[in-house]
Amino acid sequence: VFTYDPDNPDSLSGNYVRALWADNRGKVWVGTDDNGVAVYTSKDNKFRHYTQITAADQRLSHNNIRALTGDNAGHIFVGTNNGLDIIFTETGLIKSVEDIQGCPLTDVHKRIRSLYWDSAGILWVGSGKGLCGISTANLDEQTPLKGKHVEALNGYVVFSLFQDQQGRMLAGS
Repeated sequence: VFTYDPDNPDSLSGNYVRALWADNRGKVWVGTDDNGVAVYTSKDNKFRHYTQITAADQRLSHNNIRALTGDNAGHIFVGTNNGLDIIFTETGLIKSVEDIQGCPLTDVHKRIRSLYWDSAGILWVGSGKGLCGISTANLDEQTPLKGKHVEALNGYVVFSLFQDQQGRMLAGS
């Protein structure tokens, strides 16, 4: 059992956990309510932290984390109360996504509630007002993201996402 210990900088960053995700490299990513993201590595038996107050190019857009997922290239997608952040694990840089072409990012849309990276390489983003599918092909720190808003879920809070064995995306609102 891991808990937050204010006297141990290698401990979990907060006790209220909202999201968990295990990557293909054996790391466990933990999204906390108000303390950002903590990454556990069993080899080191400690956590690394990403928050709003870390270095400028490694800063999250918000410390309230609601969703986590990743792709096969080592990108970690973080759903916050202020939008989507992408952690580039090879460099440690974090990109806070300001705009997604084809998906509205109003204040309510910025409250990300669910994330799912599917077998076709599409990142599905569930927000306070709907669902958007984003192409993650050729993902880098500078290129703007392009997506498509799913009109059938316009106005719904999308809390959970899942892909079934036939490749269909299922959304819980």
